[in-house]
Amino acid sequence: MASYNICPFCGFKYPDKSAIEIELASIMFDNQKKKSVKTKRIKEMDFEELHKYWKAKGHKPPWLWRQLWYRGRKNSIIGFGQRFGWSSTTIDKAISYCSGF
Repeated sequence: MASYNICPFCGFKYPDKSAIEIELASIMFDNQKKKSVKTKRIKEMDFEELHKYWKAKGHKPPWLWRQLWYRGRKNSIIGFGQRFGWSSTTIDKAISYCSGF
């Protein structure tokens, strides 16, 4: 479809402009202050910020495990788990889940 200027199915005219690069930022809604709050990029967050972000967004544990795995593999998961009081079973589960990537 990218080679067409007009969609052959619906007639939509694609813009002739070239794409511009934009910076994507994470936005969270602060329920206490009742306003949106701009956050850092996920890869720039430290463990504390990542933990708060994970809790606030309500993501499931595998989301957090993947973020930690991409940062530092097994060592990152172990360090985070020990810092936040995870059991050794949870740490092992996270490592085995992520080691398939």
